[in-house]
Amino acid sequence: MIFFEKTDSPSCRSCWAGRFCTLCTAALIKNGAVQEPDRSICRSLRHAQEKQIEDLLYIKEYYPEILEQMERMYFQANDIRSALSMPTSRNNKTSPHEVQGVLPA
Repeated sequence: MIFFEKTDSPSCRSCWAGRFCTLCTAALIKNGAVQEPDRSICRSLRHAQEKQIEDLLYIKEYYPEILEQMERMYFQANDIRSALSMPTSRNNKTSPHEVQGVLPA
């Protein structure tokens, strides 16, 4: 609960990269207490997000087929996850043999 209080501070809420933040709770624990995020860590995380966005824009402009392939792979992975989590009559679990048709050849 304290972690959410710290990351719900005005500076975190107003940060453009807030929705992409990967700051781990463990990184905020110092001497047994949750601390405010260090501004240098926040700068590094924002920089990493900027770089990822730049990379995606570059790929989109010069190699759009890569993004299309990534999207297909994403949907395939979701299809596989859905197939693996579908319950069956035996122990409410799907066996690997039952999802063979989901995997690409």
